[in-house]
Amino acid sequence: MKLLPAVLLALFAQTAVAANIDDVRTYLDATYSPDRPGASVVIMQDGEIIHEAGYGLANVEHGIANTPDTIFRIGSVTKQFTGAAIMLLQRRGELSVDDPIGKYLPDYPTHGHEITIYHLLNHTSGIKSYTGIPGYMDQGVRPDLTTEELVDVFADLPMEFAPGDSWNYNNSGYVLLGAIIEAVSGQSYADFIAENIAGPLGLDSTLYGGPQIIPNRASGYDTDADGNIVNAGFISMTQPHAAGALLSTTGDLVKWHKALTGGEFIHDDAYRAMTTPAELNDGDTYPYGFGLGVGLLRERRMIAHGGGIHGFTCYSLWLPDEEIYVAVLS
Repeated sequence: MKLLPAVLLALFAQTAVAANIDDVRTYLDATYSPDRPGASVVIMQDGEIIHEAGYGLANVEHGIANTPDTIFRIGSVTKQFTGAAIMLLQRRGELSVDDPIGKYLPDYPTHGHEITIYHLLNHTSGIKSYTGIPGYMDQGVRPDLTTEELVDVFADLPMEFAPGDSWNYNNSGYVLLGAIIEAVSGQSYADFIAENIAGPLGLDSTLYGGPQIIPNRASGYDTDADGNIVNAGFISMTQPHAAGALLSTTGDLVKWHKALTGGEFIHDDAYRAMTTPAELNDGDTYPYGFGLGVGLLRERRMIAHGGGIHGFTCYSLWLPDEEIYVAVLS
């Protein structure tokens, strides 16, 4: 996981990425050994892909190389799809981000607080993140759970702070967003994404993960205490849900980025909301929107998000003023 920020910083050491593309290739060749788990990388500048390639192996045991068609788990990059799904439902008049979550999840205990969809989207709800429960990410993520059973894992945990008082990255909030999407649409989260986002946008390799056979899917790896490559631990893909259960390719993420920023899919005002820093109760802000981080990279305006899930890590980054987009899936 430490390699990805280094890759991105190297890519953006100078604005003129296209002029330094040979240096980028050299760096990536050195970073991802051809006989170890690797990555797929895409770089786009001014709307044109200037580099797209696979590095290293998608499956070590069979010696299968990564390509631009390799499908990876994208972990929390899923969150921007969830944020966009909420904006689609708002545009259709089926919900508002200012609605209290009790309007759609009447049985969820809010512990005397008013928690809104807005609070869930930008991690200001104060709800305890279930992935922070000690030991949960080792053993707790193994069973298959329904959405209701997953919500029950954290529903009765005490709040960490009052909604809007602070910011804390929160996977529970995005599971609740998934539950709201299901309640409003009458579809499973997986079906909603497939029918309302992936299908219409032609994202043929973007789908909810699970035990199904997925051609071109990469295997996930970890390292043991001695640095040896081992198969990643098991996680039921019912567990990350709307917080991190999607898979995709670099090519699909380019299509997704163009749709998200193009002004037609969710409209410009919705994208602005997704990329506006969270506003806290005291008037301060935090550099996170709806499933997207906002900030600066070497004084350049940046919109980005990473993802980490058993066996995989990834990062996507957009420099809007330079019109540079990069996605690294590994």
